[in-house]
Amino acid sequence: MLQIKRIFGASFKIINWLLFSFISLNFHTAIAAETVSDSDNNYNYNNNNVPQRPKIGLALSGGGAKGAAHLGVIKYLEQHNIPVDYVSGTSMGSFIGGMYAMGRSSAEIEIILAEYDWNQGYNDDVPRESLSVREKQRQDSFQIQTHIGFDGTNVEYPSGFVQGQGMAKLLRLSTNSLPYVSHFDLLPIPYRAIATNVETMREVVLDHGDLSKVMQASMSIPGALTPVIIDGKHLVDGGMVNNLPIGILQEMGADIIIAVDIGSQLYRQEEITSAFLIFDQLSSSMTRTSANQQIAKLTEQDILLSPDIDGIGTADFDLMPDAVDRGEKAAEHASAKLLALSLSDADYALYQQQKQRKKQQLAQIDIIDINNITINTDTRLSPRVIENKLSLKRGDKITVAELEQQIDALYALNLFQKVDYSITEQNGVHDLHINVVEKSWGPGYVDFKFNIQESTTSDDRQQIGLQYILTDLNRLGGEWRTEFVYGSDSNISTEFYSPIDYNQHFFFKAGVRLEDYESKLYVSSVNDPVLESLGSVFEYFPVKTEQVGVYAELGVIPFDWAQIAIGSYYQSGSAEIIGANINSDFDSQGWYLQLRLDSFDNISFPTKGFKLDADVYIDTGDYLNSNENNVFFSLDWRNALSFNRSTVEFKASMASYDGPPISPTFQVGLGGFQNLSGYGINEITGNYKGLVALIYRHRLLDNNLGAFSLPLYMGASIEQGNVWNDKDDVSFASTISAGSVFIALDTGIGPVMLSYGYAEGGHASGYLFIGNNF
Repeated sequence: MLQIKRIFGASFKIINWLLFSFISLNFHTAIAAETVSDSDNNYNYNNNNVPQRPKIGLALSGGGAKGAAHLGVIKYLEQHNIPVDYVSGTSMGSFIGGMYAMGRSSAEIEIILAEYDWNQGYNDDVPRESLSVREKQRQDSFQIQTHIGFDGTNVEYPSGFVQGQGMAKLLRLSTNSLPYVSHFDLLPIPYRAIATNVETMREVVLDHGDLSKVMQASMSIPGALTPVIIDGKHLVDGGMVNNLPIGILQEMGADIIIAVDIGSQLYRQEEITSAFLIFDQLSSSMTRTSANQQIAKLTEQDILLSPDIDGIGTADFDLMPDAVDRGEKAAEHASAKLLALSLSDADYALYQQQKQRKKQQLAQIDIIDINNITINTDTRLSPRVIENKLSLKRGDKITVAELEQQIDALYALNLFQKVDYSITEQNGVHDLHINVVEKSWGPGYVDFKFNIQESTTSDDRQQIGLQYILTDLNRLGGEWRTEFVYGSDSNISTEFYSPIDYNQHFFFKAGVRLEDYESKLYVSSVNDPVLESLGSVFEYFPVKTEQVGVYAELGVIPFDWAQIAIGSYYQSGSAEIIGANINSDFDSQGWYLQLRLDSFDNISFPTKGFKLDADVYIDTGDYLNSNENNVFFSLDWRNALSFNRSTVEFKASMASYDGPPISPTFQVGLGGFQNLSGYGINEITGNYKGLVALIYRHRLLDNNLGAFSLPLYMGASIEQGNVWNDKDDVSFASTISAGSVFIALDTGIGPVMLSYGYAEGGHASGYLFIGNNF
């Protein structure tokens, strides 16, 4: 597992440097630094209250999760009264250094490192429970989200694997969205961050602005994270040009420099065991070269610390506490030189007091008192929709955490590349600037589906599919979706959808769908006492159905997790009962009412929430000489509760249809995994069904590989239910007991699952699933 994590950690870094891996290693020596600055003032840190002493600069290198070692060094400095007068940092070093520069103690920074899931900084996916019901349905069905854009003529891709929404949120929460700082010399400790200008490949020294945005620019791994735009420059990780910023501290006036180098060392020949590690060696060579050039600037009085971070990868955020300890040990090993810089308790108290005074002068935010709201957007979506989604108004008083929840709600529309904000402060009130950026690779997007279901007792089923979504059709958020699905159940469909109000509470949609599929018509339900007494054999006929349908509906969205719709439909087609020489055309039309409630955090392995699908159809079609108003009703309910690593899920399902027993439009069936396990998929059908199930899952392994995870589950289910042709036959006494055991992996294309099911009467079946259920 360690080797696997190492390879994935290396591949994660490769994304950062892949575009630059063939740049000459000597290129950096010819680079001149750019400075993003709006002031030439020289802020003097000294005053008469602090004894004259050598000014100490702290340089912190990049290295991802390994950067937590910087915090261990800072802990040692605080414990031994060693002051820091200037801080510079690159990548993760810019984060640790920036947090320290804004006046946070090592203890406060350590709490922040432990509080947030740093893997989410490299994940822009909106949590499923925050999505609208419609968006959940789309992602559940077309589970392979490619982020491929197509405008009708050109295929486009994002400028980064991750757009930085998650990272920006983590950094804003960490800094409590510190308002714009005109110059970082005004911070309790003067501070600089290093980034790289993508256009010129030059070093950029960041010395003013939004601290969280500056940190993100310094940390934005090329290819993995989209560049951050500051003062018109597209900025990425500074590690390519200066991974250990020593020279800038000398320019700021540091007399003695403490440099902490946690950059990757080159692998030995025997350690290079894969193509990923070869590329990692190339990228490490680039950062190593820039760091060595800076180390050459150190003098005899300076101190170089190189914590032992062997075994901790760039993306091993779960190992950050260990990295903190290693950083502290590295400082202890250099105690002979470091302790010479210690101040007396009285002098260190004066130093801390001056830092505290400068911290108090910053516009620190406890409560955001909104004086004005400005929305900057390049989307076609109306600003009124954005304002209503944010639910903010002038005069509101909210915390940073509450504001982040509003930003999340807007981003959950899944229409934008990035949604962020900045705050400016004047006289205790705040102006809020919301920035909404449309996806640069849209407005058309392509997603895919891939599903395989195999059973030892029924026909196998497969599907591959493509979905094309054209967004931004109107100022209310209209879209057009087209699907192409081929396999056991094939279909081609197209649908127009649009909200009809600025709050997006009401919607209209209409579509056309062409389907071609096979099903089974069983002659009777199981546990039929009459047939059992006659010794009848349970048989079925395969039915091939082709149909085309149109529909239109109006709906209301009272909550993000709820949707109610009423609509009308018409279907026409033919159904051939193979083996019975019956081929009949049919028409089906009528009205329907749908209710969708969905707060699940995961469709296949939910740990919390509920899901309810309820449908009522009143069908007035003509099929098998039936001209009556036939009513179809179905209800499916799931609820999940978790404790520690275990989840208990309750499932209930029922359906009824009072039309003819042979219906290509409405089918009632059971059979399949956790759906009367032991039977084949939809092996028993009828006009009425009932099922209850209790499912237990345990998360055995997280398999956290940095940018993504592959959790492994094991579980079991117990089930009770049946299908009946006649309402009078419905009884608990005629239900069937069943159960299953399974092991499953949650992957990016849905679950990969092996299971075994058994039902009373000797019915047993094995199942294999890849992708979501049909």
